[in-house]
Amino acid sequence: SLKLPPDLRENIRDHFQLNHSSRMLYDETSILRMLTPQHVSEINKHKARGIIQMVPLLSIYEHREFAQSLSPYFQRVVMGDGEVIFRKNTPGDSIYFVHKGTVHFFNTANPDIKADHPARSAMTGSFFGEVSVLMGLNRTMTAITSSKSTLYRVEKRPLLDILEFYPGVKDRMMMAAESRFGFWEDLNDCNTPLGSLDD
Repeated sequence: SLKLPPDLRENIRDHFQLNHSSRMLYDETSILRMLTPQHVSEINKHKARGIIQMVPLLSIYEHREFAQSLSPYFQRVVMGDGEVIFRKNTPGDSIYFVHKGTVHFFNTANPDIKADHPARSAMTGSFFGEVSVLMGLNRTMTAITSSKSTLYRVEKRPLLDILEFYPGVKDRMMMAAESRFGFWEDLNDCNTPLGSLDD
């Protein structure tokens, strides 16, 4: 048998408990392939209800059609405490919406970053990763979970395609991206106070 280090065995055990403890082990993707596109669309909308209601950007009345268009592309990601979501200076291929938990951001790509203080945090109802996706930049920070977290991931290509049909939402997200990019730029120049992404 594999003689894995104790910390790696514990991490793998936590992963299965987080992702599979409350449901049967089956290949959901294979099952969805057997259904009609209409059925798949309805299932995806149903699964996305929780995150849409949780995130102000998606839940406001004016953005309801955008949220429904985006719902088939949500990918649920469950992560344990201390897991790296992405690292600074790597390409950005998706954005994330926080359904449950907390994500800390660090101004370093160094793997040994737990000794550093987080520059900012994203909590339930927040979204992050749009700076890289919307502005065509590499990741400006390293993102790490600080608790067991449930995130919903949307890949870059479908997001950009859908935003073309919703210029109001695109403008709002771009404003958020530009504001956060300015924060990260200032952080590289001086000591900026800590805060959440929604400050």
